Amino acid sequence: MQIFILFTDNHSMKLSKDILEKNLVPSFINLIFWLTSYSISIILANRLNLESKIPFYYFLIPILWQLLCVFLVSLTQKKVFGQLSLFGLINYGAWASYYLGPDKLDSIVYLFGFIVAYSISTTINKLSTNIILFTFYILIGYLAFIYKGKGISQDEVFCLPILLGVYLIFPFINYNFLKLKSRLKRKTKDIKDILGNLDEGFLTFHKSGKIDEYVTESCKDILGVDPNNKNITDVLNLTEDQKNTFQKWIQNVWKSNLSFKDLIHFAPKSLEIDERFIKLTFRPIFFNGGNKIEKVILIADDKTKEKKLMDQLEKDKEEIKFISYCLKNPLEFVDLIDDSLNLLDSYKDIDSNENLYREFHTLKARFGQFGLKSLTKPINEVENVLSEKESENKMELLDKVILSFQNDLKGFINKNRVIVETANKFIRSDDTVLLVSDLIKQRENFEDIDLFFNYLKENYLISDLREKFETYKNLVNELSKKEDKKIDFGITGEKILVNTQIYSKFIQSCIHLIRNMVDHGIEAEEMRLEKGKDPKGKINIDFRLQGDNFIICFEDDGQGIDLELIKKRSSHASGEKAQGFDLIFLEGVSTKNETSDLSGRGVGMGAVKEEVRKLKGNIKVESHQSGTRFIITLPIIDQ
Repeated sequence: MQIFILFTDNHSMKLSKDILEKNLVPSFINLIFWLTSYSISIILANRLNLESKIPFYYFLIPILWQLLCVFLVSLTQKKVFGQLSLFGLINYGAWASYYLGPDKLDSIVYLFGFIVAYSISTTINKLSTNIILFTFYILIGYLAFIYKGKGISQDEVFCLPILLGVYLIFPFINYNFLKLKSRLKRKTKDIKDILGNLDEGFLTFHKSGKIDEYVTESCKDILGVDPNNKNITDVLNLTEDQKNTFQKWIQNVWKSNLSFKDLIHFAPKSLEIDERFIKLTFRPIFFNGGNKIEKVILIADDKTKEKKLMDQLEKDKEEIKFISYCLKNPLEFVDLIDDSLNLLDSYKDIDSNENLYREFHTLKARFGQFGLKSLTKPINEVENVLSEKESENKMELLDKVILSFQNDLKGFINKNRVIVETANKFIRSDDTVLLVSDLIKQRENFEDIDLFFNYLKENYLISDLREKFETYKNLVNELSKKEDKKIDFGITGEKILVNTQIYSKFIQSCIHLIRNMVDHGIEAEEMRLEKGKDPKGKINIDFRLQGDNFIICFEDDGQGIDLELIKKRSSHASGEKAQGFDLIFLEGVSTKNETSDLSGRGVGMGAVKEEVRKLKGNIKVESHQSGTRFIITLPIIDQ
């Protein structure tokens, strides 16, 4: 009797193409039920030595009836045949349970069928439907009693009050159950309406990755696909590698070895679909508020507009930073533009691939100091080509990427022509305007031309070399924030009065040294605390005069240079022979496993040493676990 009610929930059934599919499974269950009943009846008849055995066709009738109604439902798409199926099977069950049962057990079997069928029907059908169905159930049972010709016995007397009691009590239970069910439906509808009116899209999926039937309309619009009955890994626009990683993540979520809070960091954070930026958020649903995960909610939010605004805001910030930095350091900026144009004109005359690589690498670092990512990216492409093995088309490919950089540079100059012209007007060694009329007036105060030349040299040609390194304070602050490190940067020592133009290439190359100290040298705050160090790192540049020379000492209190790692990496590097810490000056030697915006190509330190060599100076490295020191000795060149 349980099966009769379960598969005939036609009140909630939709007239659609899948009605047949929804009814086939209950039909097979019904077939199994009646075949099982027939088998049990035969077994009981044999075991209890009953004279009469129930013919098989009694069990075949409800099966055929069920199949007929399913066929008519699928053919006509009308619910009435589903209702007929229910009505016929309930009443056949009432007749069969009493008429076919043994005399001593027929009333008990009939009562048992009534209670089971009414209990299940109470949770599914309307109150009016149940009253009609089970009024007929009692009537059919009574007709079966008369037709069977059996007199009233003790079991009928015993079962009758129970039958009437259940018949009268169950409607009240049915009413309250349907009331709760209706309230639940309203709440579910309200929740769906709320979710459906939100901009975010919602769906849930199980351990297998299969998505639940309910998916908000906004989710379909955001993802650009109907996720119903699909796997979550197929719905998200992932590459094969990303899909495999996501599948492993789903498996780990249900293993419960780690908390969801720990695993959420490894889930996909966003998608890009048709030039739209989709933010993804995952939330767990637990069984009964426990720790075991039942489902996972995916919240998809189209953040395309916000991302475009953020990107534009970032560009505006970069532009403001560039303008501010450029006007504060006009000489460096104009030199950078001039050096870039000169390199583009003469790069084919540079004698070696290694030197050309250094030139572009230094150029990229200098553009990076001004925050010009639009120009560091094409230079990065040039570096990629230069780092490739020699081939027939390497020069052709190099010309192509350098031309791309040249076009980007020209576009940048045209766009920022006002800034370039303003910087040119600001140029002087101390970053102030040099007016010709002022010089003419000053000349009148000197009787001796040599004294006037000395005045020009001291006031307009010679300046303190330390001031040129002040620009690196902003660089250290910016890089330390990017690396999530805290660093104090200081400049100490004596004034070094020289013609800074002579040392300009060396000063520019020192950007690599500063970047390496931030990236390689200074540890993360947590690591410094574990070592008992001050959480804030220190980088200092000290200047000292020594006769006709001066010494610059770059020092950090970081983790030092890993000499064993340097030796291992240097075995694959090209360049001159070196020993000890001098190995870091070889091309291609880096302690980083991959390149970044800061460092990692193993070229920058070589560029520093090359500029020191050109000035006829020398550089020495000292390193231990509490820090590294670069001691550079340069001559004072008087021109």
